[in-house]
Amino acid sequence: MKTALVTGGAGFIGSHLVEELLRLNYEVLVVDDMSLGKLENLPKSDKLFVAGRDARIYSNVESVLSRTLGNVDVIFNLAVIPLPASLSSPKDTYDTNTTITSSMCELVRDGYADTLVQFSSSEVYGTARCIPMDESHPFDAMTPYAASKAASDLLVESYGRTFGIDYVIVRPFNVIGPRQNMAEWAGVVPATIKRCMAGEPAIVHGDGSFTRDFSYVGDIVGAAIRLYHTQGAHGRAVNVGSGVETTIEELVVTIADLFDAGCSVVHDSERPGDVRQMVADTSLARKLIGYEPKVSLDEAIEKTVAWYVRSGKSTSPA
Repeated sequence: MKTALVTGGAGFIGSHLVEELLRLNYEVLVVDDMSLGKLENLPKSDKLFVAGRDARIYSNVESVLSRTLGNVDVIFNLAVIPLPASLSSPKDTYDTNTTITSSMCELVRDGYADTLVQFSSSEVYGTARCIPMDESHPFDAMTPYAASKAASDLLVESYGRTFGIDYVIVRPFNVIGPRQNMAEWAGVVPATIKRCMAGEPAIVHGDGSFTRDFSYVGDIVGAAIRLYHTQGAHGRAVNVGSGVETTIEELVVTIADLFDAGCSVVHDSERPGDVRQMVADTSLARKLIGYEPKVSLDEAIEKTVAWYVRSGKSTSPA
């Protein structure tokens, strides 16, 4: 039986990862300060331990590890302050995200875990200089959030070079699915669903031509676990996305059209730091683990909308 620590494990991607790890018979410790995560996101299991702690603080995580699982096989680091927060609280976003990563690196260096799986972000690349974007694409952070993720990736790599820690950097592109935060700092998909559920017009920032690579959460967490179990992925950063470029306008209209009462679409001002074009080159993931997304964008949107409507999630974070 393998053991894992998942920071941010009660949040959106983290809770889906926890479910899959438990299905694979892992024992799992979740460390989450519950600022965005919720206990209701997590399944009931005698193999699951949950600690409401701040992952920035090394001693918090070290003490709860010592009292529960002891040293673990792997840390999956997903604790994060999200991108929209960095537009209003840039310093706190940057400091929090990089400090969490440095604490996880130290835990591995001190022998509390064998491997660190660091969840990065496609935002580190900024607007595409070439399409599709592979792992050699230059970093060009356009927001403090993106800068915090780029700095975190570089920090993990430096610990690998300097101290020999074992790591995998998973770099997902625009993850969507059930349980994504719908309240403060919500992304475009839950924000659009929330407005449509409330009978309000959906909002497209800018002219709607900006593109993204939207990926279903189940595909992302499955790939992350498989990369961890693949020795050739260790010591590397690996893109995981759909490889399909979609405009924000297309995305919002697709969501709006799923509501029987109809949901109009209006345009608002462009947001600062918005990346103009983004789509993943997943050649490396295909080579390493035979990665192919199982869920199309249309199916991902349908699954996500259905979950929010079924759950009645109109105001609280998921």
